[in-house]
Amino acid sequence: SQNPYLMKQTDWVCLQNTYDYSPFGVSLDGRTVEGDFYRRGFNGMEKDDEVKGKGNGYTTEYRQCDPRLGRWLSLDPKMASMPWQSTYCSMDNNPIKFNDPCGDKVDPDSQKDFDKHQAKTDKLISKYEKKLNKLSDKLSTMDHDDAGYSNLNKQKSYYSEALGELKDAKRELTLMEDDETPLIYHLNKVNLGDEILEGANGNTYSTDNVNIYINYATTKNNSTLAHELKHGYQWFVGELEKSYLTYDATDEIAGKRRNLAYDQNYLSEILKGSFGNISFKYIWSIPDYQGLSFVNLSRKSTNAEILIHARKSIDSYQVYKAYIDSEILRVTIHNQQNRGMGAFKSYYEAMNFLKGETFGNSISW
Repeated sequence: SQNPYLMKQTDWVCLQNTYDYSPFGVSLDGRTVEGDFYRRGFNGMEKDDEVKGKGNGYTTEYRQCDPRLGRWLSLDPKMASMPWQSTYCSMDNNPIKFNDPCGDKVDPDSQKDFDKHQAKTDKLISKYEKKLNKLSDKLSTMDHDDAGYSNLNKQKSYYSEALGELKDAKRELTLMEDDETPLIYHLNKVNLGDEILEGANGNTYSTDNVNIYINYATTKNNSTLAHELKHGYQWFVGELEKSYLTYDATDEIAGKRRNLAYDQNYLSEILKGSFGNISFKYIWSIPDYQGLSFVNLSRKSTNAEILIHARKSIDSYQVYKAYIDSEILRVTIHNQQNRGMGAFKSYYEAMNFLKGETFGNSISW
């Protein structure tokens, strides 16, 4: 009911609006006090009281929501990126964890960090271009055997490669953001040493190949976030997937190059500011990366390639079981009927088939 004190002139500070909601946004009777002048309601969505009555409808940029049903009244504009759930599903069926103020995707807060990182990237590109021009001008006045020439030339090489990396990063970030059916990126800034980082500065993972979770600690020039967003882009182009069977050393080399591009002093005692030092040998020297394949695996890799080259610390049975459990692999046999790999009577039968056949089937998603 209307609070009579809202309209009363007084010098006292008074509460103008207070709401209690059901999980999907219905205002609870007897526990809501509001003035007619306030347009916003649950999760910041604009109230639409004209059609269904007070508190029974919301309008967003893309569509309308009925909070009594917890459903949108039109199709999700990004439904292709979430094929596992209803196209009318509201807030990923989890309004406690997610909100959806635009009606198109969850986790809008990540956009702020994403935009900040893009701005940082633009700033570094401008800085590196100026630095590179100064170094080029300086070197043009020197002979190769002049003192200091070699050091300046090394710096020029660094800024030249770093500038290329930054421009690639800008292009990738634009593609990730502007794609019509993008993956949904969840950026989570945490403190160094947080359990979720598992001893690293950052990590990226997905359980469904759509929602990509990026955890990162603050480091110089956002170098860790740059590294993890590179992994996010690898999901975007199909180089990574949820079981990590296509995770290989080239993925980490690309991530480390992104670290170094954003921070010249990244692991300076090892890399010495040189992209050439980010090699397979260096990657394999890191305990967490030992056994990563040197073959660049992706979703386009054949089933046989992945079974042969998947991380060496995972034995063949684990690889096979991961395929079955995550429903990734679908080997088609053409001898009277088609059947998936899960139809093999045993693991050994499947392995014998793979060893004895040459085929080019791609992983099915």
